Parts: sequence; structure tokens; C-alpha cells
Amino acid sequence: MKKEINTDKKKFIFALNFFPIAGIVVIAFVFIAVFFVVINNYFTNAQNIYKEHIAKSTTFLAQKELNSSYNFVNFLYVNKAEYLKKELIEDVEMGYSVIKTLHQENLSLDIIKKSLENMRFFDDKSGYFFVYDLKGDVLYMHIKKSLEGKNLYNYKDIKGTYIIRKIINYFKKYNQGFFEWYYIYPKTKRIEKKIGFAKVYRPLNIFIGSAIYETTIKKAVKKQIKNLFPIMTKDFSYKFIIYDSKGNVIFSNNKQFKNKNIYNINVDGKYIVQNVIKNAKKDKIFSFEGKNIWDNHIYQRFFRYYPKLNLYIGVKVDKTNLQQKILKQKNKMDEVVKEIISHFIIAGIAFIIIIFIVDVFIVKWLEQLFIKYENELIKQKEKAKASEKAKAEFLANMSHEIRTPLNAMFGFITILKEKEMDNESRKYLNIIEKSGKNLLTIINDILDFSKIESGKMTIEKIEFNPKEEIEIIRNLFSSSASQKNILLKFDENNLKWNIVSDPTRIKQVISNLLSNAIKFTPENKKIILNVKYDENKEELSVEIIDEGIGIPKDKLNTIFDSFSQADNSTTRKYGGSGLGLTISSKLIELLGGKLKVESEIGKGSKFYFTIPAKKTKLIPKKEKKEIKKTLDEKFDKYILVVEDNPANQMFMEVILDKMGVKFDMANDGIEAVEKFKQNKYDVILMDENMPNMDGIEATKRIREIERENHLNHIAIVALTANAMDGDKEKFILAGMDFYLSKPVDIEKLKNILRNIK
Repeated sequence: MKKEINTDKKKFIFALNFFPIAGIVVIAFVFIAVFFVVINNYFTNAQNIYKEHIAKSTTFLAQKELNSSYNFVNFLYVNKAEYLKKELIEDVEMGYSVIKTLHQENLSLDIIKKSLENMRFFDDKSGYFFVYDLKGDVLYMHIKKSLEGKNLYNYKDIKGTYIIRKIINYFKKYNQGFFEWYYIYPKTKRIEKKIGFAKVYRPLNIFIGSAIYETTIKKAVKKQIKNLFPIMTKDFSYKFIIYDSKGNVIFSNNKQFKNKNIYNINVDGKYIVQNVIKNAKKDKIFSFEGKNIWDNHIYQRFFRYYPKLNLYIGVKVDKTNLQQKILKQKNKMDEVVKEIISHFIIAGIAFIIIIFIVDVFIVKWLEQLFIKYENELIKQKEKAKASEKAKAEFLANMSHEIRTPLNAMFGFITILKEKEMDNESRKYLNIIEKSGKNLLTIINDILDFSKIESGKMTIEKIEFNPKEEIEIIRNLFSSSASQKNILLKFDENNLKWNIVSDPTRIKQVISNLLSNAIKFTPENKKIILNVKYDENKEELSVEIIDEGIGIPKDKLNTIFDSFSQADNSTTRKYGGSGLGLTISSKLIELLGGKLKVESEIGKGSKFYFTIPAKKTKLIPKKEKKEIKKTLDEKFDKYILVVEDNPANQMFMEVILDKMGVKFDMANDGIEAVEKFKQNKYDVILMDENMPNMDGIEATKRIREIERENHLNHIAIVALTANAMDGDKEKFILAGMDFYLSKPVDIEKLKNILRNIK
């Protein structure tokens, strides 16, 4: 290897000798490229900046003046509309006061109506005053006397609105308000709007109103435009115009268009006004270019449409003058660019000479640095090899030296367990066995960690059934959890596919996490294992949630570090190597995921991960039998009843005989297992508290026999007097399929039998 490195060094140093020449050539080309790019960018940017500045400044000012005019027109309209609305309110309030005063003087309605003859603020062309009763009868209508006495409850305006009915319904909740309705403007096809205000006088069940035509507002505003805009636009920089949809000019600071109709004006073959009326949109600035017939200049025209008055407001910008300004500026820039080029070339030549001198020194420095780095690298590599070899030899020797006595120790423990001994001796023997197994677990953790660190840990990619693997984990940990009276709950979601990953490593991680959860969770608490498969993302997600001692927040960032635990006292109190979480984290990374943790002191922890797992095929489902719904139905079943109480046995015999069921009776768990081996039952009804072997142990043994002999899954029903909170979950976690508490609910038992194939 040393010889190889020296050869590479010679090649590198030889290449360094050509570095100054190559460097100068490269730098020269770079300078030339940079030179042209910089000059081109400078010239282009300067041109663009000036163009943009001229265009923006002119168009911005034009649009600003256009928007100012638009906003002023809107102000005039809104102001006039609000003013006339106030006049409507005052008109109605005056009429309301008159009616109220006359009514309080006990005058008749006819006399009141006559007193309203002169009650109208507006003339008949602008608006009118009216009085209706709350049935829709017209009591007073000055502009159209023929309507008085008629009922207009069902009157519809041009848009089909029952306006009188709408007002009457409005007064069921409110006393006054504004209303709008529509009509055809006389001698036109144009739809116009009326704005009305009405107020109810409940003592007479009538309402008084006053209305104004929207055309009144429009005419008033247009009149104001003619009067006010000459003052407003006298300082404007551009030609300005306002015209309606017929092309009638309302205002223009260009005398050529004053009080004219320009609808058919043709500029450069284009009907400008017609084009604006056709294309302008509400609240949007519309623009286009075209030549002027008077000075042959190109103009850009900006317009905004004001829909409330149906007016078009516009300004125009002389673009020919702009282009002339830009051309003058371009000539000035050309002169500046020539001067910059000459200075740039001189600076470039000076820079290349300086680089050549610096290059010579850099080559010498790099050569010395390379030799020094090469020697240091060789030393470090040899040191690392020696360290790795010593570590591997140490782990191999440690594994051999510890496993050898452990093998003998476990062998003698097995022999001693077969001999008769007192309870105290058996207790000590169990402690020795448990301690030996803990020691073996630590050794396995260290070897796994060593494999991962050295990159020798391999991950399989095989197809497997995740439900079966979770079932194995359930059976492994249910017993150890129940010994601490911990409820171990398994939740499975969408585990209906066979998937591809490494089932051995997945089980190893889940087992590590469950083992920790049981270890650090006090008695009478709960642990949940959630397993979910996302078939769209093709991902397997697992989370273990416990109610244990928890992890401090400041330790969460280091919990997956090697030989790390949340507290130094944890190892002394609970045992362990401190490698379990490290190995689990590394394995999940090898599987393509990341192990994460959330925890709170005294409340528990949640460890969770998600890994990719491609789906292959659906796991076959068992077919369900059709349910019979007769009260006295018979069941063609062969059942094993596991019950030690004679009275309960007799009771079950009577029930099952009535159901027409064939059955056998077992007095305890041991007898149940033996009968299961000898016969083929459809269902097992399993008691829990029995001598010799209880129901949970018997269930576990039956499940083991099924797996060992590849037998079909038999339905086991927990039939027990244990009915406290958590009992049902405990039996289901133990491998039973259904739960019935004593005394037996016969209908529930029948329903279970119906659903068992």
C-alpha cells in the first residue's frame, strides 16, 4: 500500500509542475469570458434600467393621474348617492312626523292622506313620495293617482322581485330600511334602478316611503364632472378624457374632443373608442398603442371603466418622444463602454502577471503540505487497523469465555429443575437462571452493536405476514406483562397484506422496545403496541406507548447513544447494557426509517418508527357463515367445555343439550390440552381459575400446538367469573377470541356460535 501511495504522490507532484502554466491559461480564458460577460451585462442593464426608468416614470405618472381621476369620479358618485339617501330619510321622517301628529289628534285616515298632497321633496321626474298599508294597498301615490286604492302586494319589478311583499315582510322584524327595485327607463330598453327608503307606522299599520331614480344620481354626478374636472386636471401632464358608452365626451382637457361624440373616430385604421368600450373591464386598467392622425406619433392609451356611471376614463402617453430620449441616451452609453473596455484590459493584464508570480509560491507550498498529509494519513490508518483488530479479538474472546460457562450453567439448571426441591431452593434456582439469561442478552447486544458499527450487519428483504409476526410477539410478552399485572394491549390497523422487509429485525426492535416498556412500567399500568400499514405509501408504522417512569427532556437527545440510559442509577435499578435502544435505532435506519421518542417524567414514553415495506398480496380472509335468527335454533358444533366447578358443568350440559350441541367436558387446563390433541373441536369454552393449569396457560399451550402442527385456528371463548375492568383485554391478549362473563348470557353465547365457521 505504501508503494502505491508513493507512486500516486509522484504523479501528483509531477502534475503540480504544470500548474502555473495551466493556471495562467485557465485564468486568461476566465478573464476574457468575465470581461465580455461584464461589459455585455453592464451595457444591457444600463440600457434596460434607463428604458425601464423612462417607461415606468411616464406610465406610472399617467396611471397615477388616471387612478386619481377614477377615484374622484367614484367619490363624486358615492358622495352624491349618500347625500340623496340622507334626503330620502329626511323626506320620510318629515312625512312620518306629520302622519304621527295628525293621528294623535284623532284625525281620520282620509284627512291625513289629503294633508300629504304637498309632501314630496323631489319633483316627479327625480323621485316621489308614497304611503302603503301593510296589506299592500296604495294609500297615497302623488305621481300616479290611478294606483291609489289598488293592492300591489303581488307587483313584480322588471327583475321579477315582489318588491311590496318584500318590504312588508321586512317590517315584520324591523321598522325602517333601504330597498332597491328596477324598471325600464322610458323610451329605451335600458334597465334602471330605483332607491327607496321606507318606515313603518304601526299604530295605523302603514308604511311611508320616498324613492329616487338612480338616473338622478348619474345626471348630478356627470354635471359635477363637467364643472369640477377642468379645475382638477389643469396640472395634469397628459391628455385626459371621459366619455360614456355611446361615445359622448363628458369631459376632456383636449379642446379637439370637447362636447363631441367620438364613437366612430378612426385612428390608424382602428376604432379606438369602440375598442375601449368592447375590451375595458371593471376596475382593470386597459391599454393599447396606436398612431395619432394629427402628429403621426405613436401613443399608448390607458383606460379604466367606471361601471356605476357607465363611463370610460382615459389618458395617453407619447411613446415616440420616449424612444427619441432613449436613443440619445444609448449614444452616450456607447462612449462610456469604450472607456471602460480600455481600463478593463489594462487591469486584466496586470492581474495575470500577479497570478503567475503567486502560482510559483503556491506550487511549493502544496507539495510540502501533500507530503506532510500523506505521512500523517499512513500513521492514522495503521493505528486504526491495529485498534479494530484488537477490538474484534477482544469481543470474540469475551463471547467465547462467557458463553462457555453459561452453556454449562443453563444445562445444569435444566437438570436440577427435574429434581424435587423445596420452594426456597427452586426460587434461588430461578434467580440464577434469570440472571444468566440477562447476562446472555447483554452479550448478544454487544455483539450486535459491534456488527452494526463495523458495517457487517445485513438486512434481509423477504415476504412475510405481519399479523403472524405480531402474534408471535403477543405470545412472547403477554406472560411477562401479566406477571407485573400490566395490561398489554395490541392494536392492529390494515394488516391485510403480505409485505417485504426483514421480519427478524423488526421483531428484534419491537421486542427491545416492549421489553424496556415492561421493565420501566410499574404494576397495574398499561402498555399499547400500535401497528399500522399504509397501503398507499407502502409503509409500516409501529408505536409502543407505556405508562412508565418516563425520560427527562434533557436526555431525549442522547437516549439512542451507545451505552446511554436516562440516569446512571437506571442500570443499577433495572439492569441492562444501555445498548438496546442504540441497536434498535441503528436497525431502523438500516430498514429505511428513523426511531423517534416522546416522553414525560412520571407519565410514560412513546417510541415510534415508520419503515418502507412493499405490499405483495392480500392475506386470505375466512368466510363468514350466514347468521340464523331463530330463537330455538340448533347448532351443529363439537365443543370442548373447560370447567372445574361441578355445578357449572351441570348447567352447561343442560344449555348445550338444548342447543343440540355435541360436547366434551374437561376439569382443568391440562385435561383440556390433552383432549384438544385427541379430538377436532369447533369451539372451546375456557374457564380461567382452575387447578393444575389455568385458562390462560391452557390457551397459550393450544396456540403453540396449532403453530407447531400447522393446525387451523380454533375459536376459544373466555367463559369466566373474572369481570373486572381490564379482564376482557387480558384474555384477548392471551390468545382467546371472545369473552363471556358469568352468569352466562345465552343469547350472547348463541351469537358467538353463529359467527364461528
